[in-house]
Amino acid sequence: MPSQIDNQSISQVFGVAQQLESLGIIGVFFIMLCVAIAANYFLFKHAMANCGGMKEIYKSLESLSRAIEKTNETQRLSIDIIKEFSDRETKMMRESLERETQTIKEFFGNKLDALYSDSLDKLARIENAVIKGENIL
Repeated sequence: MPSQIDNQSISQVFGVAQQLESLGIIGVFFIMLCVAIAANYFLFKHAMANCGGMKEIYKSLESLSRAIEKTNETQRLSIDIIKEFSDRETKMMRESLERETQTIKEFFGNKLDALYSDSLDKLARIENAVIKGENIL
């Protein structure tokens, strides 16, 4: 790199400037794009070297993917277990309610039958007393 500006370096700068001018706007953008692509390539290559390479990244992503799948599977199993427990609990409660309802029906049915029987018996005694003319009070 020259430490002094001489006629040759000035002519080289003007030569590059004339070449860029002859390329026009599209040419300048194309050169800038090529420079940006080259810079990104070297930055990416450097980043991959620092990260342990693509294989390590790929293995990490696969491991993460498997962990997510196992978590999803565990959640599905948990939901299935909760649903099965809920269904069993609902069935048991329904059966218990049906048994209690049947017990109540039998209890009150028996009470009604007893009251009906007792009423018939009392009615028969009242009829007999009225027929005989007895004082029932």
